[in-house]
Amino acid sequence: MDIGVVRASDYLRRFCSRLGLGNHEVRDAGEAVRRLEEGLDVRRNPESIAAAIIYMVVQRAGAGKSVKDVSVATGVAEGTIKEAHKNLTPHAQMLFG
Repeated sequence: MDIGVVRASDYLRRFCSRLGLGNHEVRDAGEAVRRLEEGLDVRRNPESIAAAIIYMVVQRAGAGKSVKDVSVATGVAEGTIKEAHKNLTPHAQMLFG
């Protein structure tokens, strides 16, 4: 039985859809996750990474979504999103260009 590796990108569309994000935000999140997966070795659950990236995207876009909104949509605890966000913030320039 061949089990594939689960990546943060596997969760993006579903999580973004639950938050009601537009195509632009989904595209930005997808690009950030792609860059992260290619350039960083982040030792976190893929769901946590996806939630943190989405939180970063909504903050940058001024989409009016709180960490609680992201938590409810993703099922990832607010504290986990905040911690992952804190770990990813130093890499924001690389993630979002």
